Formats: sequence, C-alpha cells, structure tokens
Amino acid sequence: MLMFGFFKEKKIDDSLLFTRYNSIFEYEKGYKKDWQCFELEKSIVKNQKEVDLKAHCSFCGRKTKMRVDFSYAGKSSDGKLVPNFRERLVCQKCNLNNRLRATYHFLKKHIKLQDKDVYATEEVTPFYNLLKSKTRSLCGSEYFPEKKAGKIFIPRFGKEINNEDLTKLSFKNDQFDVAVSLEVLEHIPDYKKALREIFRVLRREGLFILSVPFVVSSQKNITRAEIKNGAINYILPAEYHGDPVDNNGCLCFYHFGWEMLDDLREVGFSDVGVYSYQSADFGYLGEGIILFAKKI
Repeated sequence: MLMFGFFKEKKIDDSLLFTRYNSIFEYEKGYKKDWQCFELEKSIVKNQKEVDLKAHCSFCGRKTKMRVDFSYAGKSSDGKLVPNFRERLVCQKCNLNNRLRATYHFLKKHIKLQDKDVYATEEVTPFYNLLKSKTRSLCGSEYFPEKKAGKIFIPRFGKEINNEDLTKLSFKNDQFDVAVSLEVLEHIPDYKKALREIFRVLRREGLFILSVPFVVSSQKNITRAEIKNGAINYILPAEYHGDPVDNNGCLCFYHFGWEMLDDLREVGFSDVGVYSYQSADFGYLGEGIILFAKKI
C-alpha cells in the first residue's frame, strides 16, 4: 500500500538576518562576510554561467528557483564578469529580485503591514502590485515631470497613475504609517527636500524604509551630477539606471554614504540606522543594505 504525505518546508531561522549599524565605525568593526555566500559567489564567478539557485523566498513563503545571470554585471580585476547579485537572484515564482525580496522580508519582520497605511514611491512595478495585498492601504506614485500633478491617464500602462513630485508631495501631513522608497532618491537633485516631504506625510512613530546606491566604505555622500544654472553639470561620468516609466533610463545624481544618516536626523527622524543582510538560505547574495528611519 502506497502512502503519500505532505511535508512543510523546515522553517529557516532569520532572527539574526538583518544586522544594524549606526556608523561606519560600527560597520568596519562588526561586519563579517557569510562564508556560505562567499563560496557561492566565488563559484558563480569562476564558472561564468547562469545558474538557478534554490532558496527560500520571503514573499512566496517557500523554496523557489532564483535565477542568477549576468545582466548589469561588473568585472573583477582579472576581467571576469561578476553578477549584480543585488539586482538579480530573481524568484521564478513572484519575479522579485534580491533587494526587493529582502525589503519585503525586512518590512514583515518589523511591522504588521496589514495594519498600516503605506506610501510607496512607485506604482507600475511588480513589487507595488504584490505589496497591495499585504497592507491596510497602499498609495503609490510615479513622476512624469512634463505632466500635471495628480491622477493622470498614461496610455502606455492603460490606466491612471498618481503623478507626484517627491520634493512637493500633494498628501496631507501625517497621512501614512510607513513610506517605502527604493532606488529613487539618487535621481532627485534636491533629495533633502524630498526627505523633508516624506517626514511631513508620516504619522508619529512612522517608519521610512529606503534603499539607494550605498557605498559602505564612504562616510560622505558622493555627488555624481548637479543642476547648475539650469543645466546638468557632470562631476563624474554619467550613470543612468533603469526606469519603469522611461525607456531612456534615469540619471543618477548621487551614490550615498553614511552621511545619509545625518541627513535623515537633520530632517527630524530620531531613530536611524543601516541594516546589512546576506543569506544563502534566502538567496541574498552580494552585500545588501537597507536604510531605516523612524519618526518619534
């Protein structure tokens, strides 16, 4: 007689997954590379081939296949392609990459999303669409500088989209419990003004979760370009990032360093920190960084 059983995947301990650092000095003293991640990354770079890894997806809630390819790859000192681990490891079920899965994982660990009113600085992305079912309410936006503010119909997407300038948001004071901004602030010349606006629309004890190009070895923010006399002045070679609403990409004005924590405190956030994460079990290869700020 044949017996069939269904077994739950063994729960993976994530209690020590996100490590908080409050300064570059704490980070340099305390950061240690996970040996499993190190060995996996080394093997992938050595073989120079796409690979599907099996890891636990924080959004799907189970093990899935995660694709590691060489899109957006860099090069090592010996000329080998090095995957952009932060932007790859795409879950083949929910289609979220490394940093997006980690951001959701971080949110889930720190707050009850189903009880929160959330603002996300994106609206036409898979991450936004997936997050909608997890929150009490979710408001998103994109930015079309040539269009009027507010709800506008965008033929490319076949629907109305909320058009918001992050430096002058249309929302009321104290409207949201949580703000999530992923890879956006580096594209805003006056990013400090955007930080002040996000602080304004958050309620007391509101949380601001963000990811940006973050240089862990730099205390100072790195300005790549600026607006001077109404024109773009390039300080470093022009760097464009993918943009869901513009096929030409979006110019990167900054790579941020630990100075960003001072910027957040200056705006009024009382509790700020940098969280690093890495885990072969969860498919978080490379060096992941999430920034956190709390309004108290």
